[in-house]
Amino acid sequence: MAIYLVGETIDAKRAHQRAQGGELIPLVRGVYVDHDGDAEAAILGHAVRIAQYLYPNAYLSSASAVLLAPTPDGRLFISGRRNQRTIKLVTLRRMGCSSRPPWRSFSLSLNAKSRRRLA
Repeated sequence: MAIYLVGETIDAKRAHQRAQGGELIPLVRGVYVDHDGDAEAAILGHAVRIAQYLYPNAYLSSASAVLLAPTPDGRLFISGRRNQRTIKLVTLRRMGCSSRPPWRSFSLSLNAKSRRRLA
């Protein structure tokens, strides 16, 4: 199971063609996974890389900063200047951050609807 990031591991044209052909599943603009295999494991295994791709100016916070990975329940905490974003298989949740008002924290986790779709 592989994660494909447009501009890093695959070009946009090839990603679009493979997604149209059913070989890749688009998660969010620019992020794809293989159709065959365990998408949930691939997402959790590459959660930090996906978050860095989506939010290049963000940083790991809370438990994720200590673990340098998602928490055992599948959440990845990041802080940065972005609003809440929902991905087909993953949800980034905004968390309160008191130290710097313009900054927000997010939690990256698989939502229940996505878990049913992968099953």
